[in-house]
Amino acid sequence: MYKKLITLLIFSVAVGFGFGNSAFAQSQYSDSVDHYSFTLPSGWEEIPKSVIDQYIDEVVRQTQGQRIEYAAGFQLAEKDYFQYPYILVQEHDVNTPSYSEIERAFSDSDYQSLVQQKTAEYSELLTSATLEKPFVDKERGIIFMNIQLDVANVGKVNGLIAMFLGKQGITQLNFYAVSSEYSRWLPIFNSMIDSFKFDPAYAYDPVEAVKNDSPSLFEGVAEKGLSGAIIGGIIGLLAALIGWGLRKKKSKDTL
Repeated sequence: MYKKLITLLIFSVAVGFGFGNSAFAQSQYSDSVDHYSFTLPSGWEEIPKSVIDQYIDEVVRQTQGQRIEYAAGFQLAEKDYFQYPYILVQEHDVNTPSYSEIERAFSDSDYQSLVQQKTAEYSELLTSATLEKPFVDKERGIIFMNIQLDVANVGKVNGLIAMFLGKQGITQLNFYAVSSEYSRWLPIFNSMIDSFKFDPAYAYDPVEAVKNDSPSLFEGVAEKGLSGAIIGGIIGLLAALIGWGLRKKKSKDTL
């Protein structure tokens, strides 16, 4: 009886500690402006927007490249800023077209040339890049792209791009991890993808989306969707490399 009481006490303390400690509890991230939410796994935290902007500004300064705006970012709480794995979020304010138009755009686009073009622009940092053909998951309203880049001083890095189709735009989550650890983190990435949802009034409606299938509207979607997704995926990856000089041990009272 005494042993059972001790065991029960230890279990109660462990459970209480787990629920009371943020490192052991999942949290819900929501964006009231773009009307979506997803679950952030235990041990992950949001990167301050000021830190994201600082790193991306440094990428632009050193490469003289295009600046991409990232709405949010997430990483392991125990890591310094922009150490793999991490996640960056992009917002595309576009008229979301129908599935048939999306598939047509991807089949007509020479996305591999775009990847090679961007790799050449950042040749001092990237030695090679490959992008798999985009896949449209019609059941969940998601466009997937897998990208792998050979990064100077790092090696191969995998990126998973998930573009969530909404009624009034597209939200893109860029997931990054070094290739040797990618399989370890993929289930975590997938759990976030599975938990993602738009508010009901802002969810993608395939029937309504057909109304956006005009050349003038879809031209902007193709440009911002495909090109913006690839460029954003590459620049987001560069933040980890180019930010070595900026990186410092995280301190909530310094930023």
